[in-house]
Amino acid sequence: MPDESGYGPGRLDVVRAITGPAHPRELAGERAAVTAFVAAHRQLSTKTSWRLSVLIQSFVAASLVTKVGITLAGLSLGGVAYAAHSGSLPDAAQDKAHDLFGSIGVPASSHASGAGHGTDAQGPDATGPAAVGLCRAY
Repeated sequence: MPDESGYGPGRLDVVRAITGPAHPRELAGERAAVTAFVAAHRQLSTKTSWRLSVLIQSFVAASLVTKVGITLAGLSLGGVAYAAHSGSLPDAAQDKAHDLFGSIGVPASSHASGAGHGTDAQGPDATGPAAVGLCRAY
């Protein structure tokens, strides 16, 4: 049954003991404890701020490396796409690009039909009067 304080029998004594002033033996060593807590806090906050600084630096470095990598990949891919669209890739690569992306305008290589390759190529007659000049030029 609660008494007039609302706590019930025996509980009022406990509440008074908890909320009352401290005894001198409870305060013994208070100064040493506070000093130890302050020193521990300073040491921990120094380590924590150093760790936080290192964490932020590593995050910024990783973020920067990621951004540079994505930028280089984008530029490389864009350059290859431009070369494929303009027909500037080597013949084998241009033909492969045409096979994959011909529907969006990537042309076939200029030598895809075989023009310019084979035995029908003609040049100066190496057995005639140009032979000496060709040998010297080589």
